[in-house]
Amino acid sequence: MMRTQGLRDFIAKAPEPQNGGRPRPDILSPQLSLTSEGQGSSHHQDDGEDLAPAQKWDIKQLIREMKQMFDADMNLARTEIQAVSQRVQASEEDIIDIRQELKTVGDTIRQLQSSDSAFQLRLDTMEDQNWQMNIKIWGILDSAGPAELSHYLRRLTATLLPHTQAKKLEFDGHVRINKAKQALPEAPQDLIVRCHSILDKRRFLTAVRNKTPLDFESSRLTFFQDITRTTLQ
Repeated sequence: MMRTQGLRDFIAKAPEPQNGGRPRPDILSPQLSLTSEGQGSSHHQDDGEDLAPAQKWDIKQLIREMKQMFDADMNLARTEIQAVSQRVQASEEDIIDIRQELKTVGDTIRQLQSSDSAFQLRLDTMEDQNWQMNIKIWGILDSAGPAELSHYLRRLTATLLPHTQAKKLEFDGHVRINKAKQALPEAPQDLIVRCHSILDKRRFLTAVRNKTPLDFESSRLTFFQDITRTTLQ
């Protein structure tokens, strides 16, 4: 219905024939029919008169103009559809690129996580190995400073071991650790001593095995094998 009304409006705006012909008929009127043999003749059912040549020309011109408008609209629609198709294709390609980039990022993250896990395992192993070199000594007075502790440990090893073994035994370092919460206020801090090798640790612990607690220079010392952090957990 809307198409018919639009066509009527278009026909109504067409110019009247300029050569004195009859007024332009309504080609959409049910009283007007065109022959199917392509002869271009039209007649009114009420009076049977043929259309004038000028009217036929007007109708043909109108049809040509309508066809041109239709073709122009179709070409415009094809152009717009092609542009939309190109944009859709470009969007699909962008989505594929984004998915590939996300996959690459995901692979990189997994590789970093794997590397981090391997590094953490190696670090834990090294820390545990370091802990395995430790000896805990309880009872050394807190008044002994770091420099004095080095001489103190040397005198201690000279007392515990024969001269030849004591001379070979090495310590890489020592550090005080905080007291346990349940420790008495007057209790000294534990001392963690790191041996240079596991063999040095075995020599030292073997020497104090049957001498714990040990009275040495006004202190009663107790020795412990410092267990690894993994074991503590």
